[in-house]
Amino acid sequence: MSMSTSQQETAASLKSMVLAAAPATVCPPNMAETVLSRRRRRRTRRALFGAGAATLAGGVLAASTLLGQNPYFSQIQPSGAMEPAIGVLDLVVLNRDLVPTRGDVILVTLTGSGEDFEAFSRVMALPGDTIGCPEDETGSCPAVEVNGEPISDAYLASLDTKPFPTETVLRGQMFLLGDNRRAAVDSRS
Repeated sequence: MSMSTSQQETAASLKSMVLAAAPATVCPPNMAETVLSRRRRRRTRRALFGAGAATLAGGVLAASTLLGQNPYFSQIQPSGAMEPAIGVLDLVVLNRDLVPTRGDVILVTLTGSGEDFEAFSRVMALPGDTIGCPEDETGSCPAVEVNGEPISDAYLASLDTKPFPTETVLRGQMFLLGDNRRAAVDSRS
């Protein structure tokens, strides 16, 4: 393909402009070093990003593998059985590594109507203890007694406890009561 005369003149004009501009184009002496340095930084950032992503993925994997090994867990109180100490829908943090002692609040699984459900209860007596709520002359129970001593439930002053007979807690068992004795399903039943 041959060029027309006007195209040849335009090409010649452009060529002369490029040659005229060439000496005006000056590069700093460290231009190549700067370009290479930027490329190295970019590669380093990419490598660090990749390493960070791999570390994050490894951390997520480790956390999900170790899930359940932490002794602390939380549970929402589903009922009013522990009011006023724990209200309905309060979030309670528990430690599964602790051994329950008298007065502790624990999470238990109860079975009712053929279904299992979880509830909070207070440990009132341990294996070998005797516990009861003797009836007074008015027909009510002024205080729960453990090993013959009345338990001070000052925080339950406004709630009454129906009398129940004294019994000895067997080995491997605990006697549990809900703080809201009128609404709680506990060791009395």
